[in-house]
Amino acid sequence: MTIIVAKPLRMADLAEAWTDTISRWSGNDKSTVPVAQRAIGQRLIVDLTITEGLITGRYRRPDDAFNDMTIAVTAWTDSQWDAAVAGVATKATHLATLLADDLDVDLDGTLRRRDLDILPDPTELHATCTCDEAAPCRHVLSLAIAAARPLAASPTTLLLLRGRTVRDIVDQHRASRRKETSAADDASAESETERSVVASASAFSRPVELLPKVPAVATAAGAITGWPRSEPPVDSDVDEAALRELATDAVERAWAISAGVADSRLGLAIDVDLARRAVGHVGSSRIIELAKLIDVEAPRVIALATAWETAGPSGLDLLDAPAWFPAAAIMEEARLTIIDSGRRESSVRLEANTITVADKVQYRFGADHQWYRFELRSGHWHLFIAPAASIDDVLARKKQK
Repeated sequence: MTIIVAKPLRMADLAEAWTDTISRWSGNDKSTVPVAQRAIGQRLIVDLTITEGLITGRYRRPDDAFNDMTIAVTAWTDSQWDAAVAGVATKATHLATLLADDLDVDLDGTLRRRDLDILPDPTELHATCTCDEAAPCRHVLSLAIAAARPLAASPTTLLLLRGRTVRDIVDQHRASRRKETSAADDASAESETERSVVASASAFSRPVELLPKVPAVATAAGAITGWPRSEPPVDSDVDEAALRELATDAVERAWAISAGVADSRLGLAIDVDLARRAVGHVGSSRIIELAKLIDVEAPRVIALATAWETAGPSGLDLLDAPAWFPAAAIMEEARLTIIDSGRRESSVRLEANTITVADKVQYRFGADHQWYRFELRSGHWHLFIAPAASIDDVLARKKQK
């Protein structure tokens, strides 16, 4: 079966896309991100706030005084917002994910077809800082990089930077629907020759029927039934096995929703959904087929699957997350703990939020303040052990495995 995979902006990579925009804003200065990460790690950026069309914050100088900074983002006009709300209304998933404080994976493409871009262009960023450096100065760029984390944690904040809250968008959508409904009702009333009227006494005298019993939720997902006996036409380019796999996956997701154990997961990014689907196929030839679908190596798919199975979305995020700089004391204490566990000091290397042992094992400190242990297999880092808040716990779990 030929599968065409659309790849609009992946919301899971929102922080990376925002950071790329800021790098271009700096004139592609390669020192921008490292300088910003050091500032963030040393807690020099304080009072970071994001409001409608504005990012504000303060930068702590060596003399403990502060530089006040602002980054104004060009807001969309009323006509642009009309087009944006109309785009949101084209798919139920667009509105549903907005209400869940997220952005549907296809929303970016929907808005681009209306000449709208959720991510601002560098030309739409306007900075001020109380320092004497030319704009955008290193203080403002550090503030912008620091904003990546709250933007990724709450993607709808990007729409706030464009000038409106999710509540504004929902209210405008509902107002538009009411207007359309009212117009339709008026047209129906004009053509209606008589209206059925029920007296209030008669309505209240009707017997009240019992509500139907809510059926019990199945203990497991069901199997596909009623599958066509005949194979698809040869020239249809439809693979029956792939179609059956998609149907089975839909049944399992529907059961998970009804049982309340998971959401639909229809908004997952392509490689996140691939990881979810690949979990049950590790060790089979299906992994190779899945890898070909997105043109990557099979070990990469296995790495995605093991990260998802071991730690879910947080494991996947850390698999490709850019380096960052936690407090130096945290990383140094972990390094010494690893050495005390029996590793030669010369084989233990500390870089940013990662401690590498003998170039084969990595202990990464995530933004969620959890420690993750990765092993290098076939040129890819694999996550086999559940994360823990303490490096001692991760080391202990390895011994128990």
